[in-house]
Amino acid sequence: MGHRRAACRGRIIHFREGCPGGEGPADLGRRADALLADLQSLSGNVALFAHSVILRVIAARFLGLAPGSGRMFMLSPGALSILAYDNVDDARAIAIWNDRQHLTGQTGFA
Repeated sequence: MGHRRAACRGRIIHFREGCPGGEGPADLGRRADALLADLQSLSGNVALFAHSVILRVIAARFLGLAPGSGRMFMLSPGALSILAYDNVDDARAIAIWNDRQHLTGQTGFA
């Protein structure tokens, strides 16, 4: 696994090409869709902890976008994000994204 992970740190674009020997964008989308389907049966708030790539895909799929659209959502390590349902517009929405106010020493966006 370490070798595949190291290969993905180069110029490989997760949302376009996937990771050599690992998941591609469609695979990530299926995984995100399965998670979102499981979460629909729950009531109340749910906290998710994961790496930024799958969290960005989950956000895209939550909004009805293609898995590769996750590339448009920058996400910093340790950042907080909230996906919610907007009752006014009767639609899924991002309530908070990439909030890093609780972190110290952060100088970049991602």
